[in-house]
Amino acid sequence: MLLISCCPSNQKRNNCTINITILLLHLLLLILLLFLLLLLLLLLLLLHHLLILLLFLLLLLLHLLLLLHLLLLLLLLPLLLLLLLLLHLLLLLLFLLLLLLLLHLLILLLFLLLLLLHLLLLLHLLLLLLLLPLLLLLLLLLHLLLLLLFLLLLLLLLHLLILLLFLLLLLLHLLLLLHLLLLLLLLPLLLLLLLLLHLLLLLLFLLLLLLLLHLLILLLFLLLHLLYLLLHLLLLLLLLHLLLLLLLLFQLLLLLLLLLLLLHHLLLLLLLLLLLLLHLLLFLLLLLLLLLHLHLLHLLHHLLLLLLFILLLLLLAILVV
Repeated sequence: MLLISCCPSNQKRNNCTINITILLLHLLLLILLLFLLLLLLLLLLLLHHLLILLLFLLLLLLHLLLLLHLLLLLLLLPLLLLLLLLLHLLLLLLFLLLLLLLLHLLILLLFLLLLLLHLLLLLHLLLLLLLLPLLLLLLLLLHLLLLLLFLLLLLLLLHLLILLLFLLLLLLHLLLLLHLLLLLLLLPLLLLLLLLLHLLLLLLFLLLLLLLLHLLILLLFLLLHLLYLLLHLLLLLLLLHLLLLLLLLFQLLLLLLLLLLLLHHLLLLLLLLLLLLLHLLLFLLLLLLLLLHLHLLHLLHHLLLLLLFILLLLLLAILVV
């Protein structure tokens, strides 16, 4: 009002009033904007404190969860270790059962192959007079192929066994590291677990030795059978049919004895060695018979020549008389 009264005329007073009103409106707007800005800053500050408080509550919750987890771990650690030990024992038992199953399947396969070979040998004896050269060649190839397949199967089985043993050892070492980390809390239980671990390793080693012994016996048996096949081929070439039939019967009897003694592997090995010795003796006997036969043929030839010479002398004497 003082500003309006200072204006000299009415027109100027009106202009001054409008200008003062506009100025006041701008001042009000500026104050309002400042107030809004201050309110926004307070709101941001409040949100910042709320976020800090929320983060602090989250950290507190995480620490409580971690503490609860540690308490549960200390309470359930013996039970977890016992479950882990039972799991490893079950895996070991499954592995041993698998090895036994493979060994029995291998023995059954070997028996079937031997039976098939003997049946083929009987068939060859029946067809000997008709198809001797071709049958001998086919029989030799068949035995060689069967021997090669069997050796490949043994090699594959040995590699699988080595791989499984390596995986088991790796798993056992990892368990050993875990047990060492928990040594300060569970020393008696860990000592018991270590003892069980060593016992399991010893059992695996003994099983490996047993499997190697089986493989050695099977390989010796295959080599012996191959020697027996070569002996039969020599006998067939010499055409000693009677001796071949007797030898085949003797071989079938020995095969029955071998099937009865499969459960005792040391006796099986001794029987195989005796069979090899008998085959060698039969081979020497056949060679001696062949030499005697050739010698007798030579003497008979000389006797026939002598008789012809005597007959010629008698004929000449009769002609002279």
